[in-house]
Amino acid sequence: MGSNMKDLLKQILKGPRTALRRYYLTEQRASLFDEIFMRQDYYWLVKNAKPGTTVLDLGANLGDTAVYFTMFDKIKKVIAYEPVPMAYELAKNFIKQNPFRRKILLYNKAVDSKRGKKIISESRPVDFGFSYNSSKDKSGAYVESITLNDALKGLKKVVIKCDIEGAESTIFNNTDLSRVNAIELEYHDNLKAVLDGLNDKGFEIIVSDASKKQGMLYAIRS
Repeated sequence: MGSNMKDLLKQILKGPRTALRRYYLTEQRASLFDEIFMRQDYYWLVKNAKPGTTVLDLGANLGDTAVYFTMFDKIKKVIAYEPVPMAYELAKNFIKQNPFRRKILLYNKAVDSKRGKKIISESRPVDFGFSYNSSKDKSGAYVESITLNDALKGLKKVVIKCDIEGAESTIFNNTDLSRVNAIELEYHDNLKAVLDGLNDKGFEIIVSDASKKQGMLYAIRS
């Protein structure tokens, strides 16, 4: 048995939950690196950004997308929101290692349909993504929630990356998107609600595969 496997077994015996989370984190980091930096799944958003653009990174997770966006000169800054405390801390540490870290503002807040407090779960393994809506999880942490209008306040040239585990179904309702040029969004069995929120707001919308419960939506100002 290799030394790495022995170390992993020792960690599991000493603290199963912590050890498994570390393992899942390693697996997810590798997956994210491939999706974001190798395949460049968010290059569409960069391509449709204007010089001097601010990226709103909704659902920053481990900070990989925020770091990716800073690599492009046309991106002036990235304002990232990650509601899950554990993911926020991991993202903060990762961003510290980025040479363009001064372009990133990271907040431990949820972007939701209304202001207040929201219970955020950390009970799911990180390789499946942190759970956003966790009203049944009494062990969740209370995190401040703001509206998308709050997040957009004072910004001029904006593109939005959105992966917030279901909350995307309501955040665009009653929101002024006139300063937003493009949106790249992952929907979660709520495509109709997302489209309803974007209706009559000046976007041409492309959906990767409307027959699927989960997929990507691209909206660009027409």
